[in-house]
Amino acid sequence: ALASKFGVDLIAYEGGQHLIDDKTKRDDQHPNDLFYAANRHPNMGVIYKRLFEGWKQAGGKMFVHFSSPRTYNRFGSKGTKEYITQPDKEAPKHLAIESFIKSNPCWWNGCSSPVTTRTQKPAVRTTTELSVINGDVPRPQPNTPDEKTDNMVANIPQLSAPATTPAPSTRATGPGNNVITNIPQLEPLAPQVSSWSRPILVALSNPPQEKYVFGNKAVSLRARDPRDPFSQASGYQLRTVASGRIDGSRDLAAFWQSSWDSNNFYLRVAVGDDRLVRDSEFNWQDDSIEIFIDADASMGQQYDNYNDYHLLYRWRDRSLRLGKNSAMLAIAHQAEHIQGYYVLTLSIPWNSLHARPRIGHRIGIDVHVNDDDDG
Repeated sequence: ALASKFGVDLIAYEGGQHLIDDKTKRDDQHPNDLFYAANRHPNMGVIYKRLFEGWKQAGGKMFVHFSSPRTYNRFGSKGTKEYITQPDKEAPKHLAIESFIKSNPCWWNGCSSPVTTRTQKPAVRTTTELSVINGDVPRPQPNTPDEKTDNMVANIPQLSAPATTPAPSTRATGPGNNVITNIPQLEPLAPQVSSWSRPILVALSNPPQEKYVFGNKAVSLRARDPRDPFSQASGYQLRTVASGRIDGSRDLAAFWQSSWDSNNFYLRVAVGDDRLVRDSEFNWQDDSIEIFIDADASMGQQYDNYNDYHLLYRWRDRSLRLGKNSAMLAIAHQAEHIQGYYVLTLSIPWNSLHARPRIGHRIGIDVHVNDDDDG
């Protein structure tokens, strides 16, 4: 009725009916097995037939339904088939679609015509050409000479190599001048910033435009080069002050990047601080980084003891620590400590996160930086 009121056709684009439970964490977790069985049951074909018949009776015209063959999993059973060569008799949804098309080849005026119209195909353009037309700044194509000369921070002033600073003095804890003994041994200071961390430190001083942000959603791009997973990675500046105050960017500034490939999730955080302090028993009371990861973006009210993680790293600590409520996590990390800066780089295997990487996968990340200026 609404389509008729406006004089337009009623058409549909359908991705596939299926059943899903957003709270499940594993493919084999109940009730996912029941959902898979329901999608394979012949009655699913009956339901599809009713769907198409109802569409026709409602005055619907073109109905586009993509087959999208894929293995059924906890994220859904969208495909009409589970794999391309699956026999039709084992795929009730696909069989119902073919049966309806055969029985209803065309039912509305203008659906078909004996006249064949030849239209001119649009010009084939490269992504670079399209980006110019759209007004975007084109990126060089992968593995081309232009890509090698492209510099993500070419328009940002380069940093000079910082000088080494002495280790902070140890603080006494009270009467008797008792020294805290459970602070881990210090990591050494780097004499100068490495080529690995130079781009993010430059971006920290003058952050680029964050074009890949939608509301509170940042985009993590797939790594092009496994030897440098952060090349071309999007970067984001920490802007929210949870408590206290920041007296300008020299007092505290932080910047993070992430990327991924089929094996690992990569995360890098850089912190600039005019006064770096490390003298407390608890690492979160000193200059430190806290990272919260919700690997399946379930956004539960409590830690699920499965793939919710809380990582803590204090300036010049030799190791990472996990929060008391965090699930266990196998993780490789690298830290660099330079005058006024420290950079933490993480490489986390996907199997440790109990997640399977794919384009469009959502992951919850919360990066906090603690600033201790007064000891």
